[in-house]
Amino acid sequence: NLWYLRNYRQRSMAELRLRRRTVELELQRAETERERAEAVRQHAEAERQRQLAEGQREEAELQRQRAMQLLSSALTGPVAERYARQGFVEPSTRHVVLLFCDAVGFSQSCEKMLPERIVAAMREFWLRFDDACLSVGVEPLRAEGDARIAIALLAMLRFRRSLPPLGEAEGVLRKVRDGGYVMWPARIGVTIGPVAAGVIDTSHVLPDASGRTRAGRLWFDVWGDTLNVAARPAQ
Repeated sequence: NLWYLRNYRQRSMAELRLRRRTVELELQRAETERERAEAVRQHAEAERQRQLAEGQREEAELQRQRAMQLLSSALTGPVAERYARQGFVEPSTRHVVLLFCDAVGFSQSCEKMLPERIVAAMREFWLRFDDACLSVGVEPLRAEGDARIAIALLAMLRFRRSLPPLGEAEGVLRKVRDGGYVMWPARIGVTIGPVAAGVIDTSHVLPDASGRTRAGRLWFDVWGDTLNVAARPAQ
């Protein structure tokens, strides 16, 4: 009986140790599975954060490009880059080749065309002007109604070839009366001489009487008699 009792106790202890070891292994396996699941979750979260950060960088870059595009449209590309980098642009006096381009027959067209057609036609007209300038590395400056200013020369040869001859101004007006496509001839004045160049920044304006902040303006321009002389033949 004692031998059976000892044998029974030994088997019972072995089974108890086996069950205990089995439980420990199950707990370890569950812990390992939990850690693996946590690692997967952390990896997924890190990937989500990475994609979110990448999206934010892309959005920031897109916003920066849009801001630079808007800034370039007001200041021209080189001036916009300098303004964005320094926060200001020093005024200067330079000798330049200055162009003053005037659309022929524009005022008469405005009397006979709807506003939306005028805007669409002017867009096409200045689109050709800008393309001719940018294709040779020259950026156009401001527009004054049907006139446009640029610091360039060779670009206008390309622009001029895309327009009707001056003798076809009456034909343009006939197209306007008939409701057809409009592309005006152009007179282009060219001068060489000194101009004062600088950036006008009115964006730091005090609030008005109602307390609302007024949006100021920012643009790059050139001034001087050279510009006035260029406008004479265009007129």
